[in-house]
Amino acid sequence: MLKKGLSTHIFAYNILDEAIIKQIKGTGFDAIEIWGMRPHFDYKDKEWAEKFAKLLKENNVKVVSFHAPIYEEVTPPDKRKWLSFSSKDNNIRQKALTEAKELVDCMGFFEAGLLVIHGLEDRKETESEKAFHKSLTELSEYCGEKNIRIAVENILHGATAEKIMRLIEDERYDPDVVGMCLDLGHSNISNNPVNDLEGCSERLFAIHVSDNNSREDSHGVPFTGTIDWAQVSAVLKKIGFDGYFMYEIRNRDNIDDTLNKINESFKRISEGFEDA
Repeated sequence: MLKKGLSTHIFAYNILDEAIIKQIKGTGFDAIEIWGMRPHFDYKDKEWAEKFAKLLKENNVKVVSFHAPIYEEVTPPDKRKWLSFSSKDNNIRQKALTEAKELVDCMGFFEAGLLVIHGLEDRKETESEKAFHKSLTELSEYCGEKNIRIAVENILHGATAEKIMRLIEDERYDPDVVGMCLDLGHSNISNNPVNDLEGCSERLFAIHVSDNNSREDSHGVPFTGTIDWAQVSAVLKKIGFDGYFMYEIRNRDNIDDTLNKINESFKRISEGFEDA
């Protein structure tokens, strides 16, 4: 049976608060991934984070995972200060690690055991790969001490799912600590979601769900793009995936309407999963 989850990415330009919790809960979601970007989620304010964790528990909303920061603050894209674990600029790489660790230090309040991070951002550069290994080694040790797993996500302008798998299968990483987050939308552009699901099934910790036209990373609701969701359902059942079907949707024009469309899509996909 598939389990439904929602990334707070859909609320990225809003600061998380009780009203958003109630909106999430009121539209049928009780499991989330927190988009760990400030000021949307201010992980530097530990007192606020602890209070927010209590609010979630009071509303029976479970935090399944956190997404590590990919920029210092939520701003218009052209003004963002990007963070990268694979940057050849050691200052940027160290900043990415510092911010991620600060986020990890908040995760205990939420009893969340999974951190999603972005993978390589340059698929050709050996130096970027070395920098990424250095970052992942340090971060996995830090997370391992806190019983937190890391799921490395395939991204568009960096590594495919196949390359991420090759990187994380390195003997320096504990397979119980470091695994894969397969972003199905990214996979639909760079390869094929079904092939990637099968290829990373042994290390699959999480999936991000969205749809697109195979060219643009629009993060649309399933059935608005070109992904074959019947095939996705079948392969998820085949590999025995028991994690969350975590929706990472970008449409923010009418969030309630989008959440309802997500629910409709999940119903269709779940029916396909049961029939597979």
